[in-house]
Amino acid sequence: MFLYIMFMTLRELTGFLRFLDRNGAWLFTFDQARSYFRDEPNNTLRHALGRHAKGGAILRLRRGLYANPDARSRPFYALEALALFLRPGQTNYLSLVSRLSELGIISQTPSLLTLATTGRAGLIHTPLGAIEFAHTPLAPLELAPSLAWDAQRGLWLASGRLAWEDLRRADRNLDLVDHEELERLESAVT
Repeated sequence: MFLYIMFMTLRELTGFLRFLDRNGAWLFTFDQARSYFRDEPNNTLRHALGRHAKGGAILRLRRGLYANPDARSRPFYALEALALFLRPGQTNYLSLVSRLSELGIISQTPSLLTLATTGRAGLIHTPLGAIEFAHTPLAPLELAPSLAWDAQRGLWLASGRLAWEDLRRADRNLDLVDHEELERLESAVT
């Protein structure tokens, strides 16, 4: 006789997601799920999370990282919040093409979120969108005068000049940069 036991039901997962959401968490890791579902063997838990991701109850962002698509705590700027979650303990700020586009210094709309980081460079694809991290060799104290805090996004924003310098340092194409607009913005700030 074969006994089939279905582990972590949708109801149990929903209880876990509600618990996280009440505590302000819309993202969770495998380890957090492991702590909540202590009686589940690791392989069974991985399988159950995968099954629920395929069913749409959760969103698998990358290996070992999931999101609650219905969380009330999910921020409006979810991709930015995800980027900061992926690089904790680093100085991360909106820069390069994303920032230059926002400032109107380039007319192109980026297809991914570009941030500069004191951590390692990398490109990460997620169901929420792609995030590119470009390493900056500058120390946080060197960066501070050229950054502005955006409380709505919970993210530092580069000045136009810093975003342009980050783009140049990353050896990217500068042909799309409107240098007159960059100069106009800088003169308006000073």
